[in-house]
Amino acid sequence: NKQPAGTTHRILHSLPQAQPRLRSIRPSVSCHKITDMRNTTIYFILLFLFSCNFQKSDYQKNIILFENHIGKENAKELTKLINEFEKYLEEKYPNEAIDSAYTFFLRNINSGYVSYHAVGINKIWDKRLMEIKDRSSFKNEIYLYTDSVWLENGEIKYSTCYYGADTVRNESGEFIIPNGDNEDSVRIYMDDIKKMKEFNLNGKYYTGLDLIKGQDSVIIGYLDAKFAAGCISSKLFSQGFLYSKPDFKNYFHKRIFIVELFY
Repeated sequence: NKQPAGTTHRILHSLPQAQPRLRSIRPSVSCHKITDMRNTTIYFILLFLFSCNFQKSDYQKNIILFENHIGKENAKELTKLINEFEKYLEEKYPNEAIDSAYTFFLRNINSGYVSYHAVGINKIWDKRLMEIKDRSSFKNEIYLYTDSVWLENGEIKYSTCYYGADTVRNESGEFIIPNGDNEDSVRIYMDDIKKMKEFNLNGKYYTGLDLIKGQDSVIIGYLDAKFAAGCISSKLFSQGFLYSKPDFKNYFHKRIFIVELFY
């Protein structure tokens, strides 16, 4: 049968038009989850920053506590001695950072090729450093010194000045002269006794470090060694201190170093 003209066009026009198929992409993580993850990340970042600030604040508080304990003048003298010594290190090791120069200096002592505690320091630097140290009364908080020696009934008597807990007192001792010793020998004994010193466990230096030691393994190890042995030779100190891996950017580690090698 013959269809009227235009019929095919009308039939095609009446059919439903094919709609474009849009692909729906669903996010694998919801917006809420993304927000939660972002907030958690920010929280941990802030926690880390606050933790660092707290640790730094605690470190600064310990410095203030230590300086108040040993006395402001003593703290200034220690700082002055360190600053002067670091000038020497810059001159001695011009291509090294200061903390590395400290390590090199200790290794020189540990090498054993010299006996003097201030390795490689010439007379000019030695004089500068010793003048700063000798002007300070802080040594009385570090060591007990013999302040008088005399002969009595064939024995050498001596007294030691004791500093600690803001008190000063004298303690006496005696040395029996071996039979047959002449006057020259006795004089030598007396001179040796005058030079004697003992580490002061009750002085403000030791008690100040004990006050702020916290969890610092370098300070704890040092205090244990001083309690057990008292005075330590520079070579033994350098060996032990290098083994403990000190941080020469640390305020307290620097001061332990300078006290042991220059006081």
